[in-house]
Amino acid sequence: MKKGLYNEYDLIETVIVHTPNIEHNTVTPLNLNPMDKQKYLSFDDVLFTERARAEHFGFTETISQVANCLEITDLLHDVLSDDSVKDNFMSDLANIYNLTEIIPVDNNLLISNLLSGLFKNTQVNPLPNIMFTRDLGISIGKSIIITWASNKVRNPENIIAKYIFKNHPLFNDFDIYDFHLNHPNLALEGGDVTLINEKVVAIGVSERTSRESVQSIAPFLYDNGIRNIMCFNMPNERRFMHLDTVFSIVSNDEALVFPPFFEHGDPQELNVDIMTILDDKSISYSDCKASTAFSNLGIDFKFIKCGGDLLINQEREQWTDGANSFCISPGKIIVYDRNINTLNELENYGYKIIDWKENTNQHNFSKLDSQKIAITIESGELSRGRGGPRCMTLPINRIK
Repeated sequence: MKKGLYNEYDLIETVIVHTPNIEHNTVTPLNLNPMDKQKYLSFDDVLFTERARAEHFGFTETISQVANCLEITDLLHDVLSDDSVKDNFMSDLANIYNLTEIIPVDNNLLISNLLSGLFKNTQVNPLPNIMFTRDLGISIGKSIIITWASNKVRNPENIIAKYIFKNHPLFNDFDIYDFHLNHPNLALEGGDVTLINEKVVAIGVSERTSRESVQSIAPFLYDNGIRNIMCFNMPNERRFMHLDTVFSIVSNDEALVFPPFFEHGDPQELNVDIMTILDDKSISYSDCKASTAFSNLGIDFKFIKCGGDLLINQEREQWTDGANSFCISPGKIIVYDRNINTLNELENYGYKIIDWKENTNQHNFSKLDSQKIAITIESGELSRGRGGPRCMTLPINRIK
């Protein structure tokens, strides 16, 4: 049995999540305006927190049938029990917020203040995006990259991730790479990175992750077995903020995609740069289109259309994260219930659609069960934050 992260579809064993909490109670319409550089949170709406929590419960209940769901705030609480770690953590937070100091309080209150932005001596921006834990780290093999967000309002989340990965005993056996420490002027977010197999990774060059960022981690990727990087050149638009808003793997040979970006000859078809990392860690380059990128590397993927055949449905359901699924094991995925046309398309590919409230214990999540299933979770509130099931997970271990 081999543990670590070597693809996106092996049976999930450990994943980090965050249940929506007090941070959503302090988001106001002033935080939703991109023109307000001080208060804008890269978040799209004011959520009904209790309903979002209920929807998220169905999500974690489903994953918990087969995997350990670790709450990020529980992990943070663990590491803050060390007074020296806590002192350094508060010092880093004060620097991020440009404060002279953060007044010491007990750990529960500190975490609550951090989420809500309501500190004793000041008010700062809340952290509603922390429920999208995918962006905070990248697991590859037995290594973890601590990422750094392009928008500084998310940098406190990166500090949280840094202290967890560098101090929690659960991660003692992992090689930890601090992206911001090594590349302080660049940004890299986990939603742009998809591990195709042990030698190939797909990365979105997007609104959030630059080409220079991809090039900067190539030596580290090489040391972890990666030989080819597929750079998908994304439009610089909010609706396509990460690669996983248009592409997510659902089995060893299938992926949910936003069709215009992956269909041959479509005016919107993405350009892809293939970076081959050579033994001296230099990079050679070739280019192709998204429709042929995988086959050029000997990878056979069937593309399942988010939204079905009609462009208007594809655009609507891409916006509500129809292409953003979380794979529990090959052909066993979690998706939002609202994307009806995407669910119909999954049925066309042999997926049985079931609601999370059904007795999913009767469905074998292991690779030995040939029945493909798509488990739906309620999404009326969660989808308003502009992130789907994949966004809400940071996988640490899958079992090969």
